[in-house]
Amino acid sequence: MVAVLTVRRMPQPRDSRTSGAETARPPVFTRKERFLESLQPPSVLLQNDCIAHYRRSIYSLLCTAAGVRCTIVASWLPTVPFLKTIGAEDADGPRHHDAPVREFRLLGRGPVTWQPEAVRFFWKIRPQVVIALGSPYSATAWILAILGRILRTPVLFWGHGLLEPEKGPKWWLRRLFYRLAWGHLLYGDVAKSLLVKKGFSPQRLYVVYN
Repeated sequence: MVAVLTVRRMPQPRDSRTSGAETARPPVFTRKERFLESLQPPSVLLQNDCIAHYRRSIYSLLCTAAGVRCTIVASWLPTVPFLKTIGAEDADGPRHHDAPVREFRLLGRGPVTWQPEAVRFFWKIRPQVVIALGSPYSATAWILAILGRILRTPVLFWGHGLLEPEKGPKWWLRRLFYRLAWGHLLYGDVAKSLLVKKGFSPQRLYVVYN
């Protein structure tokens, strides 16, 4: 997965400078600033609803990988009954920021999840790459993907993709959601095959398993 996270973007302007009555202009980065930024590994924001205990190894690897600077935001509490998760008390687990999950129903569908803390971290660190939960029932993932489009920040969805062929309104909504992402990190080869048949580019589908 670390190999996928090679997209770099120049830092956003930090302020504006004015001189007298002149109109404010965005600052021009010096050669030194551009050079120092080019030496840094890409900054990655990874959002999920929670971190299941059985996935501890992959998250720990992302936290310690030399090729990325990874900030993880996920709830410390499980979102489904009986799921063992990594929380604040797990000192040996991957370090991540708590992003409590709120649930609501939309047009009788759901539950839809919402994690405002994850969006706050997006604005705080302004990552170069975002990995978001690949579920259309995550309002957080929708917001992060839309922000990514507006600010030209690549967003990758990490999830099941498709488990079986879909059609009708359910697929139309899922397709709209999936099209917002720059690429997809998928759990299996079947999901990639199904999405390719639906017209998605295989060059933007990466099978990383679960």
